[in-house]
Amino acid sequence: MPPADGNSLNRPGRQQNSMLTPSALETDMARRLESRLRRSDIPKYVHLVEVIEEMVREGVLPPGYQLPAESQLCQQVPLSLGTVQKSMSVLQAHGIVSREHGRGTFVRGVSPELRDLWHFRFLADDGKTVLPVFPEVIAVDTVGADGPWADFLERETGYIRILRNVVVNNEFSVCSEFFVSLARCAGFLSIPPAKLSRTHMRDVLRERFGLTTARVVEQVSCELLPAAVIQQLDLRPRSMGLVCHILAYDFRDMPVSFHRIFVPPDTRRLEMRERKP
Repeated sequence: MPPADGNSLNRPGRQQNSMLTPSALETDMARRLESRLRRSDIPKYVHLVEVIEEMVREGVLPPGYQLPAESQLCQQVPLSLGTVQKSMSVLQAHGIVSREHGRGTFVRGVSPELRDLWHFRFLADDGKTVLPVFPEVIAVDTVGADGPWADFLERETGYIRILRNVVVNNEFSVCSEFFVSLARCAGFLSIPPAKLSRTHMRDVLRERFGLTTARVVEQVSCELLPAAVIQQLDLRPRSMGLVCHILAYDFRDMPVSFHRIFVPPDTRRLEMRERKP
């Protein structure tokens, strides 16, 4: 493959885009960025991160595409070299692009780790086979600010809760509560629960509400399970279990969703998967 010269968005030997020419792609990127830069309340590097992530998500920039060199890119968009470099660093950290020394920056795509239903998974006795899970939405309702979701989602007027029962290998169930802002995601209330049972919540957030998860923080503790969870999972009174808090952030490091999972006592091994950029 010839060395990168930074003059186009594609290179020989890489996947080509049949929809737009390289110059049209660069024009499209500049247009999207220009409309966002009118919002001065957001750092400029975040705008470029969001534009490239959006173009990757839409398939306009497919995996394998080589982006222009950073010095070339800052001439095509109204951003300084330092701002472009910071954007590329964030995109690399989030697994959207790969920066290869001496070759250039290539599109990798949206990280599949963030699209999975679980950030962890249960394993069979061999310690390798992943047990299947079968989620079912029990309710989609609104809740107030009396809970940890309100602290994370910055004390808004109301929240939407998607309550799910997830059967693991037809052996036992876990309880899942997914919280988002009512003001930003009121459309959740109009989606049939059966449809939500067959999809990933973060896909819905991205596709219907334009909220993309860039990173998550996972916190796990062993606690006395709430009475409502004990009843849902048909456990003995005052049962202990794992409580997993999954905090999702966007590219601006603003909160997107609060996910809480209650896992009853069980002998199945729980694997917390390795994260790779």
